[in-house]
Amino acid sequence: MAQFTLCIAAFLIAAVSTFAGETSIDATPTANTGYTNEVIFVQVTVKNPTQASMPTPPQSDAYDVQYSGGSPAQMTFSTNFNGRMSQEVSYTYTFELTPLKAGRIRVGPFTWKDNRRNFQSQPFDLLIKDADTSEKLLFARVLTRRDSVYVGEPLQLALEVWVKKYSQPRLGELDATGMFNRLDFGASSFGVFADAAKSSPRYREDTLPPEMVPAAKKGARRSTGSDEKDYFVFIWEVSQAPHKPGKLDFGDIVIACNYPVRLRSPGFFRIEDAQAPRRLRATPDLPSIDVKPVPLAGRPDDYNGAIGRFTLTTQATPASVPVGDPITLTLNLQSRNAPLEGLSAPRLNAVPALTRNFEVSNESLAGEVRGNSKIFSQTIRPLREDVREVPAIPFSYFDPAVGRYETAWSDPIPLQIRPADRVAIASDDNKDSDAPSMAPLVETTDGLQANHANIDAMLADQSVSIGAGTYVLLGAMPTIYLVAAIATRRNKRLSADAGARRRSRALREARARLNNRTNESPGEILAAVLGYVADRCDAPPGSMTRREAVEWTVGQGASLEASSRLDALLQNLEAARYSGAAGIDMNQAYAEADALLSRIDSEVKR
Repeated sequence: MAQFTLCIAAFLIAAVSTFAGETSIDATPTANTGYTNEVIFVQVTVKNPTQASMPTPPQSDAYDVQYSGGSPAQMTFSTNFNGRMSQEVSYTYTFELTPLKAGRIRVGPFTWKDNRRNFQSQPFDLLIKDADTSEKLLFARVLTRRDSVYVGEPLQLALEVWVKKYSQPRLGELDATGMFNRLDFGASSFGVFADAAKSSPRYREDTLPPEMVPAAKKGARRSTGSDEKDYFVFIWEVSQAPHKPGKLDFGDIVIACNYPVRLRSPGFFRIEDAQAPRRLRATPDLPSIDVKPVPLAGRPDDYNGAIGRFTLTTQATPASVPVGDPITLTLNLQSRNAPLEGLSAPRLNAVPALTRNFEVSNESLAGEVRGNSKIFSQTIRPLREDVREVPAIPFSYFDPAVGRYETAWSDPIPLQIRPADRVAIASDDNKDSDAPSMAPLVETTDGLQANHANIDAMLADQSVSIGAGTYVLLGAMPTIYLVAAIATRRNKRLSADAGARRRSRALREARARLNNRTNESPGEILAAVLGYVADRCDAPPGSMTRREAVEWTVGQGASLEASSRLDALLQNLEAARYSGAAGIDMNQAYAEADALLSRIDSEVKR
């Protein structure tokens, strides 16, 4: 009886503390077992915080923990206990835990500070197995043909992502598109390949390279022949020009893949996961590239940073002008292997052979890239009649192929300079002129009256009476002018600033896409929502990911509820896109996206 009484008392104490809104933190893994280098999600729930702050994950050599990004999921519970109302609010953060060692590992507590109070979650254990080293499901590598490069010299790099083909009895084998769709771009980072990864890669089918074959499989006989191509290789290429000497920094590159364990086909050629996929992560093998500074020895005075191999041609129009008239000098710099976007023009005002005979401006030239050329134009003016040509123009560059400075020279351009045209001025001594003579000037002291025939009309009262309507119009004119000036300024700003135009039309265009419903698909809703965020932050069309969209809303001041709803909506749409919209009400999804965009647009900063 005493034990029963103690249990009832403990229950009541726990109930009262719960209704009182107790502050706490709890960490729960989505699975208690896993494999090395495969992600296990950990849900960390903070209850009844007084301020919004993210928990701090534990640190260990046995695992790595990273926040998955996005806003936390928010839940609110209201209770009534004997007429006493209580409310509990919780925020759930999702972390990605990657085991680095096999065996039973203890994951330490997540810590959290709230209003000077420190909280810790309970630690938990995970049973980790070694991933099957005889079957590499995912790996990546960066390839290049160079082991050294100069600062500013373009370097060709290729990122290869190898994904093992997946096959299942009665379902068959996933094709290249199916395996590519298993890559999780929201959880991946591409470093120097970030811009290239926004475009579709080229791919090939291949066998595992000899250096990548695990020891357990070396020498083993393949059951289907030695030339079986059991991997899809997705390849992104980029030209990278290092900006500082030292080891080349490739940035943070991590490839994430939701590799299937078991799939099912519910019909209509749709394929979906019948079992939770393996969440693989791969960091690529990186080459060691030495970035060398451009040498100081032998650097010409006119060198302006060009690296590569160049040729220079010039053109002068017109070729026959009077002294002092303008001549347009066009310079064409050509190179097959050098980056031309940041290339500077030759400093014409530092070429003595040119400045001796021509007036040359000191302004820097803005060029235009056309294929393998960059075109510059400059106005020059001949100073004397004896100028016979535009001299050869030098352009110095560093040639990394030979490791020294070189100078490209243009050919001289012949000119015909004529004497300047003279304007004849009539002389007073020209007695034979046929022009009529001028009458002598007469001085008068009558002022204006001397120029007016009707003196009475000139002296009459000519004042004008202004009515009340005129005063009202004159008073309203400053307001009318101000409104017109504001409207004109806004129109000029929108016409000159493409980003401002995109931001002003973002919500209108996104809602138009949602209302048109051209193909009634999750992908259409995704494109409208992510397109809205891309327009608002002036990002390239089609480049926005779910994580970036949610982080933008949070950073721009949207409420946690709106950001959480956006994150949940995008996750559901991404899942439905690959499963053929199974399990999603399309009408509700369109309506929710429309309402959510309107709310976010009203909350975020302008």
